[in-house]
Amino acid sequence: GIAGRNCNIIENCVNQGKIYGGSTQTGGIVANCDFGNQVVVKNCKNFGNIKGIKNEESTYIHSSIAGIVGCNFKYSILQDNENQGKIESDAYAQGGISGSNYYIIRGCNNTGELINTKKEGNSLVGGITGYNFGKIENCFNNGNVSGSMKTGLFIGGIVGCSTKATLSGVNDVGTENCYNTGNVSGNKYVGGIAGRVSTDASINSCYNIGEVLGDICVGGVAGDTTGDTSKEIKNSYNKGNVTANTSYVGGIVGIIRCNVENVYNSGKITINSTSDRFGGTFGAVDTAFMDVSNIKNVYYLDTTCDKGYGNESVIGNIKGVNKKTSEEMINLFSLLGSEFKQNTEGDRYPKLKWE
Repeated sequence: GIAGRNCNIIENCVNQGKIYGGSTQTGGIVANCDFGNQVVVKNCKNFGNIKGIKNEESTYIHSSIAGIVGCNFKYSILQDNENQGKIESDAYAQGGISGSNYYIIRGCNNTGELINTKKEGNSLVGGITGYNFGKIENCFNNGNVSGSMKTGLFIGGIVGCSTKATLSGVNDVGTENCYNTGNVSGNKYVGGIAGRVSTDASINSCYNIGEVLGDICVGGVAGDTTGDTSKEIKNSYNKGNVTANTSYVGGIVGIIRCNVENVYNSGKITINSTSDRFGGTFGAVDTAFMDVSNIKNVYYLDTTCDKGYGNESVIGNIKGVNKKTSEEMINLFSLLGSEFKQNTEGDRYPKLKWE
C-alpha cells in the first residue's frame, strides 16, 4: 500500500486502498522489510481490505500476506502498528500484522477478519503473524481468524506457529504479554494464542477469551507443542470455550509436550466424538517427551470438564493439575505467582499483572 520493499524507516503512514496481492509478499503498508539494523515500520495503519490473487503462475509456496508487512525479515522491527482491514487469501503464511516474522513485533494490534482458504498443504494463520521465528510482545488481536475446517493447519489467535530458525534475529522466540478476543477456527493445531509452539519457542503472560474450534489438536492457549523441543508455556490463562470435532482438545493445550506452569482454564470443553482425549487443561499429556513433574500450578474450573486431561486413566494422577470450584478460582491469584493479580470485576478470576 505504501512501499514494495523497506530498507530503512517507514513511520506514521496510512493506507485506505484495497490491495490485491500476488505470489510472494503482500502487505497493507509494505510487501517486505529487508535485512538491516535500521529497518523499522512504526505507527502505521491499514484500513484497506487485502486479497490474495492466485493465477496460473502462482503456486503460493512460502507466500506471506498481512495487514502491515508481508514478510518481516531479520533485524526488522514492527512497532505500534494497527490493521483494521479484512485479509483473505490462500497464502502459506497470513497475519493481521505480518505474514512471517523473523525479528520483533511490538505493541501492534489487529481488528480485521482473517480468512485463509488454502486447500492443500500447510497454512499458517495468526491474528498478529502466521509464521513466527522471532518475538511478539504486547500485541492483541480482536479479529476472527479462520482456516479451512477441512485442511486449515496451524491457526492461532496471535500466531499460527512459533519456532526457532537460523535466519531468526532473536534467541528467545515466542509470544509475551499478548491477548486474543477473536474467535479462532481451523482443522488441526488450532489455539487461542498459538496453533503450535515448536522448537525453542514459548508463550508467557498471555490470555485468550475467544472461542476456539477445530477438528483435532485444539487448545485454549495452544493447539499443541512439539516433542521435547518446545520451551514452555507459563503465566497464562484461557476463558474461551474450546471445541474439537474429533480428538485432543484441552482448555490450555490439545497435546502438551513441554514445561507448563502457572496457568488456568475456565472455558467450557466440548468434544463431538467418542474419543476420550479431552480435558479441562490438556487433551493429552505426552509422557514420551516430557516429565510430568514439570507440570506445575495448572488449574481448571470444575464445571468446564469432568476430568483434567485426556489420558488421565492411563498415566494416573498428575500432582500439578488441580480442579477448582468457582469460589476457589477467585482466590487462585495467590497460588499462581507474581505475574498474576487479584481481579474484582466480572467473574473475579485472576488477571495478569499487566492487564
